[in-house]
Amino acid sequence: MVPQKLRRRLALFAVALTTITTGVLVTAAPAQAAECNNQFTFASLANGKLVSAEYSASGNMYGFLRARADKAGPWEKFTLCKHTNYFTIQSNHTGLYVSVELSHPTYNGVLRARASAVGPWERLSKENIGNGWHYVLSSQANNKYVSAEVDWSGSVKGLLRARAESKGNWEVFGL
Repeated sequence: MVPQKLRRRLALFAVALTTITTGVLVTAAPAQAAECNNQFTFASLANGKLVSAEYSASGNMYGFLRARADKAGPWEKFTLCKHTNYFTIQSNHTGLYVSVELSHPTYNGVLRARASAVGPWERLSKENIGNGWHYVLSSQANNKYVSAEVDWSGSVKGLLRARAESKGNWEVFGL
């Protein structure tokens, strides 16, 4: 077993050696702490339905988020994490992060649980609209509010899309 004092000296030596040989000082980036709620469900106040990640769909529609459920099952449970400058939503069913699909061929701005890592499309903002339980969500990738498309029909009824310029009834969610 290597004593702690020796381990620290070896680590410093490794940084110094890297700096000497490459001319680049290597420092470890601090891990960003996040506050998470792993039993998170949310509903569109426009239609009163819980948001689901659609895992029975295939192709370009796999993992779409829709406000369509009356009760919480595995597809309606998410982990919401607050990072320093943004929020992420992760499906508890698959472990995939919710992305705002800015290049989807049919439904630009659709929210879809499909990412294995957090990048610009997975960063959301959350704004309380006054009572502590009602929020609007927006995409940091396109600066649009998330809407539940409650007037649509069929397999896209209640689809969540980051497409609104302003806040209205379709953009309010109960968290």
